[in-house]
Amino acid sequence: MEHFIDLLKNRRSIRKYLPRPVEEEKIQLLMQAALMSPAGKRLNPWEFVVVTDRHRLDLLAAMKPANAQMLLQAPLGVVICADDTVSL
Repeated sequence: MEHFIDLLKNRRSIRKYLPRPVEEEKIQLLMQAALMSPAGKRLNPWEFVVVTDRHRLDLLAAMKPANAQMLLQAPLGVVICADDTVSL
């Protein structure tokens, strides 16, 4: 529990990115953690789509100009698709 509290206290949001791709091992670890996130009745009514294509990241940033501008410099984005018809 102490480790979890330390993690919460030290978390930060990164908005400036290095101009290099994210290593495949890190992407796989990120997806593993995302897929292990809790959900009611273990239904997990979501899917995660990793986006590394520069053109697609730019299009995603343009879809929500006020909140997604960090995607313009990010080497990777994760789109979360949820099924809102699933009853938890």
